[in-house]
Amino acid sequence: PGIPELFGQVIVLTSKVQGLAQWSRPAKNIFITFETESAQRRVLKHLSVGMIHVMRNNTSKISNPNHLFRGEKVLNVREANEPSTIRWTDLNQKRRHIWYMQLQTAIVSVGVIALIAMFTAFCKKRSTLYAAISISLFNAIFPQFAKYLTSFELHRSEESTQTSLYLKITAFRWVNTAIIITIVTRTWERTPQLGTTLTKCSRKYFFTAIVLAMAISSSYFWSGFPYDNLCRLEGSNEVDQDYVGTWTATTFGNKTIQARVVKEDIAYKFCLQDLLRVDDKVTFPPLPKHQPKGSEWMTPDQEKLVELFGWTSLVLTIAVVIYFACDSLRMVRDLFYYKHECVGKDQKINYSDVDIISAFVPQVESSFFPYPLLCCNTEGLEEDLFDWIDPDRPHEYYDLTLDAERVLKGNDLFTGSNNVFSQIKHWRPENKEDRVV
Repeated sequence: PGIPELFGQVIVLTSKVQGLAQWSRPAKNIFITFETESAQRRVLKHLSVGMIHVMRNNTSKISNPNHLFRGEKVLNVREANEPSTIRWTDLNQKRRHIWYMQLQTAIVSVGVIALIAMFTAFCKKRSTLYAAISISLFNAIFPQFAKYLTSFELHRSEESTQTSLYLKITAFRWVNTAIIITIVTRTWERTPQLGTTLTKCSRKYFFTAIVLAMAISSSYFWSGFPYDNLCRLEGSNEVDQDYVGTWTATTFGNKTIQARVVKEDIAYKFCLQDLLRVDDKVTFPPLPKHQPKGSEWMTPDQEKLVELFGWTSLVLTIAVVIYFACDSLRMVRDLFYYKHECVGKDQKINYSDVDIISAFVPQVESSFFPYPLLCCNTEGLEEDLFDWIDPDRPHEYYDLTLDAERVLKGNDLFTGSNNVFSQIKHWRPENKEDRVV
């Protein structure tokens, strides 16, 4: 676009800014950083209640009336995510809208994974080489598609965003190759800051499921040995006369070979050495007793090993089901009765004494700037409170409140940035002259 077009865009954007500056919105989320860990734990202990009681404003669950907001409202008090993981643009979105968007992308992901799986199966029927190429190709393409799909979702923290992306890619690669691959993406942008949500999800759910899947697959693996679907024909030590002679056979590589059968050879019959498909039904746990009568193929030592693996997989399955059921019940319990659980001991280290700290500074990412744009007045804020530093420009350069004041200068309807932008306050701790909190 030329100068007239750009000038027209500036006029339109200025009008939008002037319109937004007239709005006055109440605060929905408040973040507080405590100087001491003990103070944080004390507040969370006394103010934490179940989400159901917050939604119903059940004031009877608060023992001290002074803990009610303005004497009548029950607050939803939780330990916040790390400051650098907050997605400020999605913070005030309604939960119903967030879940609806995530459900849509989940349905699309499942559909795409199913289509890719069917396409790979189709390629496998044509050629094993085609299937290998398909797997490699989609392993490279799907992560980019999943990243693009996740960009449409709404998340209140970067942890939730990366967890959603992780689950999509892991589910795809589990279906496509049954091999878990760690995603490493090189980028020149600021890497997303993550907390503990992703690692907890991986350790609690995914790792547990992988161990269970390994135990079950190992049971069926050992039960199918030697995987040739041949059982010795009982009651006969000689080959039937109809099979004696020289035969021409074609291998999987379309090679023709000559096979000579004599009467003294050992006679075998076909027997399905797969306990997943015996008598057209799935048998679990895989035990030697499930072998078809008259078509047993396991050796005595193999039967002992399969017996051990089979019962072990059953015990693990029961344990995992109980574990997931208890975790689900705990989540339901937290809706009615939530009690903050402290992790570890109080380290007795003040917030302002930590060498590397960061505060809850509202900011949004922009593709036109190498660092986030600040949605609050940064006047008086120390550099220690930010989780990033531009070596070439001060933080005021990214302060949107200063831009708004310049754009709206002389506008009588503009009453100040406090009604439009987020506010941040800090107080110096006692006996701290050079550090702020």
